[in-house]
Amino acid sequence: SERLQRYLESQEPPEYRGVAWLGWHPGIGSVTHEGIITADGLVPHEGVMPHPRLKEWAPYRYGFAEGGFEEAKAVLRELLTFHVADVTTVYASWWVANILKGQEGFGAAHWPYVAIVAVSESGKTRGVFPLMNQAFGCTQGGGEATMAATRDAASAHNNGLVWADDVEDPTQLMELIRQATSGGTKTKKAMNRTGQESVKLVNNFCVSGESLGSILAEKAQRDRSIQIDVPSPVGRMSRHGDYSQYDDLENLLNR
Repeated sequence: SERLQRYLESQEPPEYRGVAWLGWHPGIGSVTHEGIITADGLVPHEGVMPHPRLKEWAPYRYGFAEGGFEEAKAVLRELLTFHVADVTTVYASWWVANILKGQEGFGAAHWPYVAIVAVSESGKTRGVFPLMNQAFGCTQGGGEATMAATRDAASAHNNGLVWADDVEDPTQLMELIRQATSGGTKTKKAMNRTGQESVKLVNNFCVSGESLGSILAEKAQRDRSIQIDVPSPVGRMSRHGDYSQYDDLENLLNR
């Protein structure tokens, strides 16, 4: 290993500092897989880049609309009509707050998580929620993962989310959420399988299901949550013609 290090140093390669999570870093900007988003737009990684493991842990992709800011606003405006206003505006507002988390003036002792209580056919799994997540960069849908995978994902993106959908056993998840809302840490086995390492939980959580009573039973969990009761959108008609609004949703989802 020492010979390899000397060889690399003799090549005078560019030096990079790997960051432990994506998202906002003071004095740097918003670190993504594609580059760093700054006030001047997307710039290449210069001296700072994401740790390679984040490719799997943080499935985020950020692009820029060809039509610029006006097109981006038009898409978001359309998204906000795909369900009742009390649902879409609250969820979108939480997402915008997540994007600003960590910047000056956007901090909290406990960052809130979202609890979506949704009946069947409410658009929870394939509807306005995955569309909204895609609009904010997330390329992965909801679902239940192992606790180890969820813990890794929860340490990967300061301004992203972990979406746990239809969780069967929320007991361990509740503790993970509690730690994540306060920026706590979790200890796990190191890559060498003999040591241990601590990871900081920086992600924001979204939990969804038909009944979340067990998760919201504790007062501490309720105080840190934004609960959204989602009615069924079945029967909603398009704003653009005499047909189901679900066709508009599918067209946007498949873009």
